[in-house]
Amino acid sequence: MFKKEQVLASLSLAALLLGAQMAVGREIPTAPENFLAMTNPLAGKKEAEKAGLETYKKKCAKCHGEKGDGAGKSAKDLNPPVTAFNKAGYLKGRKDGQLFWIIKNGSPKTDMDAYGEGTNFNLKDEQIWQIVAYMRSKFAKE
Repeated sequence: MFKKEQVLASLSLAALLLGAQMAVGREIPTAPENFLAMTNPLAGKKEAEKAGLETYKKKCAKCHGEKGDGAGKSAKDLNPPVTAFNKAGYLKGRKDGQLFWIIKNGSPKTDMDAYGEGTNFNLKDEQIWQIVAYMRSKFAKE
């Protein structure tokens, strides 16, 4: 049996985490395990980063901003607010497969559309990996 103090501490922690998530206004779904296990096959490749930059500018910067700060010209009225990739620790705390999955499939209850093949944006997997490579090279901060 759990002690009363343990139960109260667990409930307090759960409330704190839920409150923090609600304060940010977004619920980021976790990718399936098979995606979380993926690593970027293009990581560290300069040509991939360069191609990722071009696609990022065309498809992502309007909301996420040129600097990855979530302050793109289309972002100001979005609710929940757009994710800032350049926030310290944000990318460090995300697996490649999680980033790939969100770009490919979108994020429910946000304005982040799916960009994978068969969508209106129709990016190939390689293009999505290029974006992830670019994001890591440009926006990753401790």
